[in-house]
Order: sequence, then C-alpha cells, then structure tokens
Amino acid sequence: MGIVFKSVPINSVMAVPPERRHDYRVAALQTSEPVRRMIVSPRTGAYLRGLAKSHQLPEAKAVTIAFVVLQVAIGEVSIAKVAGLLSSHLQLPNDRSQDLATELERDIFAPLSLEISKQAASNKQEEQVQAEKKVTKAGAKNVLNLKRKPTAPPPPTPPSPAPFNPAMRRPPNQ
Repeated sequence: MGIVFKSVPINSVMAVPPERRHDYRVAALQTSEPVRRMIVSPRTGAYLRGLAKSHQLPEAKAVTIAFVVLQVAIGEVSIAKVAGLLSSHLQLPNDRSQDLATELERDIFAPLSLEISKQAASNKQEEQVQAEKKVTKAGAKNVLNLKRKPTAPPPPTPPSPAPFNPAMRRPPNQ
C-alpha cells in the first residue's frame, strides 16, 4: 500500500472546512524547523496509521489523529487536552484515548516539546495582543488592564537652572 497523504498532519486539513484550511497551513509554516519537518513528514503519517491500526481503529481515523497532532504542533491545543479531543472525535472510551494520547506524547511530542511549548506561548501572547487591539477599537481607552504588569512612570525632570545674569549678582559683603 502506498502513502496515504491525508494521514500526514499537514494534509489532514483536508478534513477541515475550506475557509479554515489556509489558516492552518499558514500556522504550520510559522512553526520552527523541527516541528515543520514532523508536520510534513510521510513517516509521521505512516506512524499515525500504524498507531490507529494498533488501537483497532479504522485507517480513516488516522486523519483525525493527524489533525489533532497538527493542532498541538501549531500551539492551538495543549498536549494535556489531547486525550479529551481524541475521546470526543473518535468516540473512544477515556482509557483507550488516554493510552493513545500517551503514545503520541511519548513518540511524537516529547522530542519536540520545547519547540511546541514556545509555539503555544507565542500564540497565547499574540491572542492577548489581538484582544487588546479589539478593546481599543471598541473605544474603551480608560480601562485598567490587570493582566499587564504596571510600569513605573518616568521620574519627573528637574527644572532647568536659570541662565547666569551678572546684573543679578549679589554685592560682596562689606
């Protein structure tokens, strides 16, 4: 059997509505090089098909697993939520989805955990910036943002000394 390209994480976006596909592809291209290689590798797709087969799932379910892998890789979903997503998307009992998630974490996410956590952090920061822009556009300009650490105002500048004027000199004490 040849390569089933839909089980490669980047191609799993074919299961997503067309208007969202571009967003996922752009996000995948913005990941670090090691993560990007994992996302586009046919070996990852073969591993996911084998994983589905070893868990007695139809090969078509490998596409769903690949999409969850893509979501984690681009930082849209945290690794902690993988078991719940697999359980709901694949209609699996919690113990089977937890086993599947553990294997994914060990074999795919563990070698890339640092890059994936950086991606998730940058996504979170970008979301906060977007939220702040949205609030500003809405006209709320005098709102105190309690999430942002306060910055101390700059110290006041001292008044400049008056220029020297010889006429203002005090007469010497006599």
